[in-house]
Amino acid sequence: MQYAIGKMNFDLEGYSAKLANGFPPQEMIAAKNHLLGAPWEFLVTNGLIRGNGQGFFTVTDDGMAAAKNAETAVVSIEIIGAINRGC
Repeated sequence: MQYAIGKMNFDLEGYSAKLANGFPPQEMIAAKNHLLGAPWEFLVTNGLIRGNGQGFFTVTDDGMAAAKNAETAVVSIEIIGAINRGC
C-alpha cells in the first residue's frame, strides 16, 4: 500500500516542524523551504518520488529501494553548527 503526501501540507506547522526537526524554531521555515526546493526536485528528477499532478507525491519502488540501501548517518545540529562556524 502506498501513501501519498501533499507537498502543500508542509506549510502546516505540524508537518513543517517534523520536516525540519532539530533546527531552532527561528530557522525551521528556512530549512523547510530549502528541503522543498532543490532536494525535493532531486527526488522527483531521479524517480525516487512521483507526483500525481495535483500536488501529492508517493515514494516509487526505486525510492523505497534507495531508502533501504542508504547508509544511515546521524549528524547532530551541534556538529553542523560547528562546521558552519569553521570550528
